[in-house]
Amino acid sequence: MTTELETFCTPEGGWTAGDLDRLPDDNRRRELLDGILLMPPPPRTSHQQVTARLMAALDEMSSDGYVAVHGVEVRVSNSRTFVPDGVVLRVTGDDDGHRHWFAPSEVVIAVEVVGKGTETIDRVLKPACTPRPASPSTGGSRPKARWRS
Repeated sequence: MTTELETFCTPEGGWTAGDLDRLPDDNRRRELLDGILLMPPPPRTSHQQVTARLMAALDEMSSDGYVAVHGVEVRVSNSRTFVPDGVVLRVTGDDDGHRHWFAPSEVVIAVEVVGKGTETIDRVLKPACTPRPASPSTGGSRPKARWRS
């Protein structure tokens, strides 16, 4: 039997999405950045409230074929995965609703509520490491939405 410490030792060659799938389902948020395991702390209550309200509003506004959820993984590559605060997903008829990760092409909107201690990760690192889909009308990048309170 492996101890928790042994379970979290970096595998040779770095962590992969498959390694994450083999870890116990213990409700810990895990992300990968080029094979490095990141385990950010749980968001504060105020952060969760803002996220919950925003995701509820986005879900209410979503038309058929789209759903707003939180706590799901976006797999950019085998060595790079992120868990945004929330996402709006394009849902297909064959989706059984039990998946815990999605490809960037399935994500219509990714939401990051910037909190104390996460500004650099949320505003700089994640956008720089995540592919941006082309706008259907122009072929260019979609504009970033920035909300300030």
